[in-house]
Amino acid sequence: MSNTKENKMKMKDIAMIGIFGALLFVITMLAGSLMALSMTVQMYSVAIIAILSAPLYMLVMAKVHKRGAVIGICALVGILWALFGGFFVLIWMLVLGVVGEILASRTKYQSYKMLTVSFGLYTVAYYLGAIAPIYYYPAYVYRLGYPTETSDALIAAAHTPAGYVAIPVTIVAIVLGAVIAKALLKKHFEKAGVV
Repeated sequence: MSNTKENKMKMKDIAMIGIFGALLFVITMLAGSLMALSMTVQMYSVAIIAILSAPLYMLVMAKVHKRGAVIGICALVGILWALFGGFFVLIWMLVLGVVGEILASRTKYQSYKMLTVSFGLYTVAYYLGAIAPIYYYPAYVYRLGYPTETSDALIAAAHTPAGYVAIPVTIVAIVLGAVIAKALLKKHFEKAGVV
């Protein structure tokens, strides 16, 4: 069997990306909704999402480990968010998904470090599309349909010390999530040749 044929996605790979992409979307929706109870706490939702999402993301990469896996997950999650009005999430998922795909495919999805970087890019794409517009495009927040007082409170919470600390906390959570995933998925990584 040729190496090119082995690298092509099969129906089961596409199904796995679809199932896990949907699960990753559900995690972002649930965690984001639960943490929206407090404006300041919502700034940390992406950190929680990173810890919860890492095992699923890394599992699909270990199972599929073929060209298109990273961009497939990112595109699916981005499209699902766009259906709910998260167009910035879609844009960032596509842009950083391409970068993550290039990095992961260079090592044939067998470098834990590159998979961690691609997961970090996935998480950062979600952050840039869902939370960061509060910082760089506050007018967008007012278009989400929240009462004006809620939008005002969300923007104010983002510009507090707690809001700014959420950024490095999210970066730490990405690494922590990847470490947890590595511990949980040791057998899957070994089978896929991920080192």
